[in-house]
Amino acid sequence: MSQICKDWIRIFPNLVRYKSGRKLLRGAETVIYGIEIRKISDDVYRPEFICLNLLSAFNEFSLVREFDLPKNPQADVPFADHAQYYPVVARRIKEEVPLLSKVEPLQEDIVCTYRSSIDCDLFRGSNPLSLMTSLIQQAIYYGLSDVESTERTRLKQYMDSLSPSVIDCLRDPIAKELSASRDDLIHNLKVNMSMSCWPGH
Repeated sequence: MSQICKDWIRIFPNLVRYKSGRKLLRGAETVIYGIEIRKISDDVYRPEFICLNLLSAFNEFSLVREFDLPKNPQADVPFADHAQYYPVVARRIKEEVPLLSKVEPLQEDIVCTYRSSIDCDLFRGSNPLSLMTSLIQQAIYYGLSDVESTERTRLKQYMDSLSPSVIDCLRDPIAKELSASRDDLIHNLKVNMSMSCWPGH
């Protein structure tokens, strides 16, 4: 696994291996993001883009994104053929997540990453509510009122499409996350940063 991580870091030199594990991470002001090398079986691994919203009270990597390739819808890489397959998968990841190649990521890069991942989840039929909530929190933190307004409208439209039983389960936690003021988000940011030695923080 060590050599595989080194190969991926050669392609994405802004990332560092986190605690000798399978996460290759980078810290920006409000997020931790990178690539996780997920072991699927003894023969195959799957690189996934992951992102942790440090503004949320829920300290988890809620953004997890797989990548589609022709004849390989989850971009799995055989361990035995790693050298042959991983450059092809890495090119696709670079195309779809430009944030990973940014030397100095900006707030616009974070917004674009969340938006493209929300669109990807909607296309796949996944539940993008945590991503929508995270993006709204980013907009509040950075004072991006136009982004906040647009994303609150999109969140409402998506919520309106859900069944009443699903909405009943989700309404309170979403409302709690979205009622946070910028001061609340700064507090969450400080708490999340103190919980572990994240790269770049």
